[in-house]
Amino acid sequence: MKVLSVKEMRALDKKTIEELGLSGLILMENAGRMTAQKIIEHFEEKIRNGEIVVVAGKGNNGGDGFCSCPPPPQHGKKSKSHFDS
Repeated sequence: MKVLSVKEMRALDKKTIEELGLSGLILMENAGRMTAQKIIEHFEEKIRNGEIVVVAGKGNNGGDGFCSCPPPPQHGKKSKSHFDS
């Protein structure tokens, strides 16, 4: 896995939006969905009978945090989102 700097990620997002025509919202939703999937895959034993809680701030990653909270019917888990303003 390659880790990108903030500057590199912004440039890649901009290029994707401009050249492929994908909206920032679609990019955020896709990233959130994959994050939720990976959280469940890696921590399934620990969250089997529990809840998933996502706490996100109001910055640029707040929407990403919201999108990474899996919907309960999809995964059979309770999920909560809390945003701190």
